[in-house]
Amino acid sequence: MGKPLQVLLVEDSPDDAELLELELSRGGFAPTIRRVETGDAMRAALMSDVTWDVVLSDYHLPTFSAEAALATLQDSGRDLPFIIMSGVVRAEDAVNLLKRGAHDFLDKASLARLVPAIEREIRDCRERAKRRQAEERVRVLSLAIEQSPVSVTITDRNGIIGNVNPKFVKATGYPAAESLG
Repeated sequence: MGKPLQVLLVEDSPDDAELLELELSRGGFAPTIRRVETGDAMRAALMSDVTWDVVLSDYHLPTFSAEAALATLQDSGRDLPFIIMSGVVRAEDAVNLLKRGAHDFLDKASLARLVPAIEREIRDCRERAKRRQAEERVRVLSLAIEQSPVSVTITDRNGIIGNVNPKFVKATGYPAAESLG
């Protein structure tokens, strides 16, 4: 059995959806695919309790587009890999969407890059999440130090002061800038 993969597919062609599912299965995934064709359907899918792994989007649908799908994903606040797939698109249009936040662009006629692209983007997404968590921990610790009711001094191994909090400044009378180093 393959690795589970939750795919939100923005696609109007059931045949293309079937080909994608086959390619993902051949690549070692056990995909669960939800195909949407409109902005409302995509918003509903993003608001559902499904933990999506990736969004794959056709470039142009009759009533929707990759550009609108990318904006919908960004408006949702979710950080998911967004990969555009198309058979016909100008290079400058693809580059424009990559600059706006899409993660990759694939030609539907050559899906050999699909599985490696998904694996890479999922890995990158996990790294971004870890980085955001670490940044949040640093922010919380910094706030705790700044708001601490006691004097806090942070030094390196040699005892050189690298940071002090406002309570230290108030208690000692030394400005923070003069205390550092």
